[in-house]
Amino acid sequence: MMNQNRNNDDNTNDDLVICNMNVEGMPWYVPPEKQPPKNLPPVLLSWKENWLITLQLWKNGIKAWAVFSLGMIIVILLLILLWT
Repeated sequence: MMNQNRNNDDNTNDDLVICNMNVEGMPWYVPPEKQPPKNLPPVLLSWKENWLITLQLWKNGIKAWAVFSLGMIIVILLLILLWT
């Protein structure tokens, strides 16, 4: 058997469209004249905007962790109360 060099990288997006699902009558249908332009420039954020987004993510993560922890504490206390 000969070794073949194959590029099996499945994570590449080459914008190959097998079947366009933008069909009239479907709920997600967008007429061609209302479609956004394809080649938009990337949005570059300043360091301050990146820092603010990071802080908001941490704040929301801590809030979610606190709600989950409080729920677990309440469940444990209720189980202790019911079993004693």
